[in-house]
Amino acid sequence: RSFPAWWCVVAAPSLSSRAPPAMRSGISAPLLFALHASIVTGACTSKRYRATNCARQPYSSTTAKSQEACCDLCASEDTCSQWTYHALNRKCARTNFSETLETGPTTLFSTCGLRAAPGPSPSPPSPGTGSRWAVIAVGSSGYINYRHQADACHAYQILRKSGIPEDHIIFMMQDDAAGSSSNPFPGQLFNKPGDDPTDVYAGCKVDYRGDQVTAELFLNVITGNEKKVPAGGKVLKSGKTDRVFLNFVDHGGVGIIAFPNGPVLHSSELSTALKTMQEREMFSELVFYMEACESGSMFPDLTPDGKIFAVTAANAKESSWGYYCAPGNDKVKGKSMDTCLGDLFSIAWMEDSDRGQLASESIKEQVAKVTARTNKSHVCTFGDKSFEDETIGKFEGVAPRAGQAAAPAAQTEEDSAVDIRDIPLRLAYYAWERSAPGRERERAWESLQTVVAARKADAELFNGIADRVCQGAGYGCAYGLRHDRHDMRDVACHRELARTVHEACPVRAEHGAGGWNAYNMQFSQVLVNLCEAKPALQKDTEALQAIVRAECAAASRAAGAAELVV
Repeated sequence: RSFPAWWCVVAAPSLSSRAPPAMRSGISAPLLFALHASIVTGACTSKRYRATNCARQPYSSTTAKSQEACCDLCASEDTCSQWTYHALNRKCARTNFSETLETGPTTLFSTCGLRAAPGPSPSPPSPGTGSRWAVIAVGSSGYINYRHQADACHAYQILRKSGIPEDHIIFMMQDDAAGSSSNPFPGQLFNKPGDDPTDVYAGCKVDYRGDQVTAELFLNVITGNEKKVPAGGKVLKSGKTDRVFLNFVDHGGVGIIAFPNGPVLHSSELSTALKTMQEREMFSELVFYMEACESGSMFPDLTPDGKIFAVTAANAKESSWGYYCAPGNDKVKGKSMDTCLGDLFSIAWMEDSDRGQLASESIKEQVAKVTARTNKSHVCTFGDKSFEDETIGKFEGVAPRAGQAAAPAAQTEEDSAVDIRDIPLRLAYYAWERSAPGRERERAWESLQTVVAARKADAELFNGIADRVCQGAGYGCAYGLRHDRHDMRDVACHRELARTVHEACPVRAEHGAGGWNAYNMQFSQVLVNLCEAKPALQKDTEALQAIVRAECAAASRAAGAAELVV
């Protein structure tokens, strides 16, 4: 294998008493369909449907205002499928009859306010008879992570243009890339190169930004915990008939993903949150797209029947990749952005969605296309695949605004894709290579040496942890802790060690939220190996934590001394 030069420098219904006896007793779906067709459809297609008609049998339990709104809306259609009255928002919504035929009398006759008695064995509500909801989260900060914020803004644009209302999207990110002094286009973000690419930042409504963006906030948002978010903050308010789309973009390691503030999010914490969503009936089906290194390690507990389908940018043992990267493949309107504009997995699914086939392309088809294009890592799927033949538009939206054009994927060189963990090194190297002689080149060289030194220090830190744990046990012990790929079984131990690294290890420049950073998150595997080797090592979790703290303290002292020398 050949390496580029930069590498050598070193990711409820209630029963209406007015309803006919047949409905109160519960009758078959075919008979209900006949009643529906004769009573509702005929009236609606007459174009003379009024509130007075709505009030007669079998309609009841609505106010005149809601009846009129429902009936006027119904009358505007050529045919009337099913109109479901939502008491909470006092609106009627149209549902294709074929989607609800199997749901029983209660769902079928909740038409313009009708409340029918449930049958002997009512079926659960059909998926998708409700609304679409989405949460987008970015877990990084800084211009060097420009691509994450550009990815997320692009995702937001897709959801909005495809008909998902603003109040059904919760968007959280640090929001410091568009306004960065390093940005050649202040107040704008681009997710692809070109002479006239779309500014994906324009129109983005960020709900949580800056110091608010933490793993704890993310968990409270997706579980609908209004009491635990900033006053007036949005949370997911989806219900059991709604579809939910979650999108996370950032750095990761085995069993962890990062946030710009506070501790990392552990896979066990994410699993608990998803189970809480299931228990609270917050969705009929949920799709989760995750962009992060080792993201394939984040969904160990998803089941084949849990109605959650997750897709990750990488498996549990590899990095994800940046895309449209400097030098050369990052030019916007003739200017080099000196960063990566996107991530390969995210670019793959979003540029596919931009083609305008959301109403016809299935989840399975999109994943297949994304897998083929994401050729630097292994896209993985987890959980319930029973609904992968449904259209992706049922989660991302299906109603593009007038004039929206399908965006073809930009052609780029192979070198456009870069291992996430090498991006800071690559960018620093090419900044030095292109710098002008004199003070500019001196500063560029200093920046490059800082990146190289930080990488070396992080590797030495985790090597030191392995060495100290294995004192007296022979070379093979430490080598195994560094290089083995054990699966995580002792989840509690790993979670505690990951938190200890966050609290005790030195903070690096590219990530200001504790001891984890984009580069050293790959060493989360070392912590897995430590926990799985506890019996052989004859050490408990507390003893391992003490060793991690001691090595982190030594690394912090060394980092401080290095800063004094500089």
